[in-house]
Parts: sequence; structure tokens; C-alpha cells
Amino acid sequence: MLSDAEIRRKAPGEKPLKLWDGDGLHLLVTSAGAKLWHFDYRYGGKRKTISFGAYSEVSLAAARDRRREARAWLRDGRDPSIERRAEKRRRVAESARSFAVVFEEWRARQSELYAPTLTRYDSVYGQLPASLHESPHRADRAARCARRPPTDGSARSALDGSSGQDPRQSHLPACCRDG
Repeated sequence: MLSDAEIRRKAPGEKPLKLWDGDGLHLLVTSAGAKLWHFDYRYGGKRKTISFGAYSEVSLAAARDRRREARAWLRDGRDPSIERRAEKRRRVAESARSFAVVFEEWRARQSELYAPTLTRYDSVYGQLPASLHESPHRADRAARCARRPPTDGSARSALDGSSGQDPRQSHLPACCRDG
């Protein structure tokens, strides 16, 4: 079993060195001086390794906790690398920006002229996650649209009626326009 003092004392050598803690957990000390936690295991007859992070960011106790979690997944017949990827996807999905956030950013940059039309979209799209009503690339387009200010020329033509569009909708993204 490793100790924090032993890890701190270990200086880099010419070749990478593995300091084993047990049950597949080891600290890889590279020749450049990096100290990286790795967990070696076998799944489906193949040797696999996952990384837990650098020693400066992940303590010995945290690395041991992550090893326990990975070994529990193995006992349940699940591959820890796949489980970690699925967990990361869940975290990303939970923290994904909703359409309301993107819409509010866009609306904050728009003129007061469009406020009456924009208000009703809050109740329709407000709390839905963006993934429910957008394609993967549409969120990027909406974010770019939110950063783009309205152009004066098209706003003027919309105001004097020459464009044939509702002036309150002339700068709405296509996904927010009526009709």
C-alpha cells in the first residue's frame, strides 16, 4: 500500500515507473515528472486501463475510492470504461443549456421592438431542454444567432413595411418565427 509521503518523495527517473497500491491501482511516475493514477483490469478476456487523473488533483484516498467503484462495476459484470463514458454523457446532458437560456441571451441583445412577440415563446419553449426540439447542430446555430446583433438595413425595411414581414419577427431565428 502506498502512502502520501512515499508518493511525494518519489522523483522522476529516466524511465517511467509504476508504484503499485494494490487491486490494479498504480501511480505512473513519468520521466517528465507527471504522477498519474491508473487502474488496470481485465474485462472480456482483455487487459484494460483507465486513468483517474493526476496525483496533484486526485488524492490517494480519492483514487482508492474510484478503484472501489470500478471494481464494483466489474463485480456486476459491467466494463468500468463504458460506465465512466455513460456517466459523463449523463452529466453533460443534465447540465446542457435549455432553449430558454439560449433564447434569453438572444432576446437580451434585441431591440424592445420585438419584446411583445418574444414573450409568448417563454411559455412554449421555456423549460424544455434544447435536445428535445433541436437537432445537434441547431443549438450551435441558435447560439451564433444570439450573439449576432440585428442589422439596421433589414430592421428599417421591416419597420416601413417594404419587406412584407411582421416587423416584430424580422430578426427572430427561423425556429421562432410564425408560419
